[in-house]
Amino acid sequence: MAENLLAINHISPQEDEATSQSKPEGTFTYFLPEIHKNIQHKSKTFSGRPIVATFSSVTNLLDKYITEITCHLQRLIAGSLIDTQDFINNLPDTPLTASTVLTTADVTNLYPNIPWK
Repeated sequence: MAENLLAINHISPQEDEATSQSKPEGTFTYFLPEIHKNIQHKSKTFSGRPIVATFSSVTNLLDKYITEITCHLQRLIAGSLIDTQDFINNLPDTPLTASTVLTTADVTNLYPNIPWK
């Protein structure tokens, strides 16, 4: 991918060199125990939520670059919020009713299997 980005002048030769100099390493994977679920009878352990840390991955610099050049597109996704300030700015100007419940969720990272619709 870095070669393609270099060919169309989206990255500099120095950036291409930096991405190609990354030492090939695998990612780190670990599990957070889901203690709110029942313990597994055979293993006597809790099930776990997999966490994949890609900071050592050879694609880490490219991931950062792609994130940086596409981050402005997130605002085009209906209903997505960027941060707390964006949430506050999107609250209605009229008073909320007493039964209103404000809820947020990180659907992309925390629950990737929930459809956006």
